[in-house]
Parts: sequence; structure tokens; C-alpha cells
Amino acid sequence: MSQIISTVIIAGSLLIIAAIASWLSASMFEIQSQQAELERAEDAFNALATIIEECAAKPGSSAYVRFNPRTGGVEVLRDYASITITIGGISNFTNTDILAYRGGAFSTIPGLVIIRGDETVQRRGSSWRNESLIIDVDDSDVPIAWVYEEHSGGAYVYLDCIRVKINDLGEITVNDTRYRVVEVLFIRLTYGEARGGEVVDVKVSGLNKTVNQYVFQGPSSVSIQVQVDLDDEIFQDSAEISLSGYGGCIVYLVVSTVRVDLL
Repeated sequence: MSQIISTVIIAGSLLIIAAIASWLSASMFEIQSQQAELERAEDAFNALATIIEECAAKPGSSAYVRFNPRTGGVEVLRDYASITITIGGISNFTNTDILAYRGGAFSTIPGLVIIRGDETVQRRGSSWRNESLIIDVDDSDVPIAWVYEEHSGGAYVYLDCIRVKINDLGEITVNDTRYRVVEVLFIRLTYGEARGGEVVDVKVSGLNKTVNQYVFQGPSSVSIQVQVDLDDEIFQDSAEISLSGYGGCIVYLVVSTVRVDLL
């Protein structure tokens, strides 16, 4: 009788151990699967950021990147930020959407990690956005569309264009006066439409490009200031365009609108 009881106890213990091992194995597989999905989303957002910049430069063009979400999903955060661009005291106001990929419940990230952009600003901690609003002439290799990871009630990958880029276009002489010519570029993302499905094609289309011209004569420099209102938190950055050796400056403010559809 005692041998039967012992056998039953041992068999029961083995079944419990096997069940726990099976659960742990399934959990580890799910964690690895969700982490791999988040990493694929990072790569897809990198590709998407590139085509956003290309479509912004070519109104009428479009392209898409395919996502295969399982536990996460692509989101468009509408009117995420309001931005004020001030050039030589003249202000322009607009707002913009951003893109996000929500990771699964078991996916993890170490905190703020800038995947595409100026990685040096992430050392600024909570004030990093103040250092990311203006890409100066000397930083021409830094893209305007950034991709980064950040905790926000879970693991998220973000893609935003909440910054301006200053491009030096050279100089022009008018009536014996040398003018420095610069471009201030901003890409505005706007939501289009969404459709349901297991596969999500994120399509971006260059809608239009508006150009405002400002001419300044006489000053030693022209100030460019950017202010962003993000969830009632204000971020600011500024830059000076030197006019040493010039009689004035011509500034083109270019706002390119790019539509985002989830198909």
C-alpha cells in the first residue's frame, strides 16, 4: 500500500514539475517573441522615417512600410504637439501628429534610446527634447525624422518630426548687397484614414509644401526660435544665423505636409 502511495506522490510531483516547466518554456518563448516583434517595429520605423523625408521633399509621391503586429500595434497620436517657429520676431503656428508602436505586455526597453537622430542628446535626460528642436547648419547629417524608444505605460517606439532643420542655400547678390540664403524646414505629419486587418500597411504621402520668404537687412544675425507645447509642457530651443560679411539674409520657411494612412 505504501509503495502505491509513494508512486502516486512521485507521479503527481513529476506532473507538477512538467506543468511548471511547460509554462516557463511558453512564457520565455512569448517574451522572446514580443521582444523580436518590437525590434522589427524599430527597423520598420527607421525605413518609414526615411520615406517620410523623401515624400516631404516630393509632393505627390507616396510609399508604404508593412507591419505584422501580433501583440503590439501601430498608433497615430493626433495633434500630439503644437509648434511655434519664430524667425526674426515673426511667428508661425502649426501642430503635428506622431507615430507610435505599442509593444506587447512582455516587451522591455531600457528607457530613452534614440535609434535615429542625434544620440548625444539622450544624455540630457528629461530635458533632451529642448536640445532636439533645431538642427543647425553644422549638423546637416542629422535627420529631421527621429525614431526613439521610451517608456509610456509600457514599451513604445516613437517616430516624430517635432523639430526644424536649417539648411544653408548659399548666397545671392542684389543691387550690390550680398544676402545669405537659408532654408528652415519643418515636416508636419497629419492623419488620413485607418482600416482594420492583421497586416498593417503604413502609407505616407507628400501632400503639399508651403513656402514663406522673409528678408532681413542690416542685422548682424537672425534669430530662429522654436517652442513646442506637448501635453501642457513647454520645450524651447533657439539658434542664431550669423550674417558676418553679409548685408542681409533671406530665410525660406518651408512646411511640408505628409499624410499618414493605416491600411
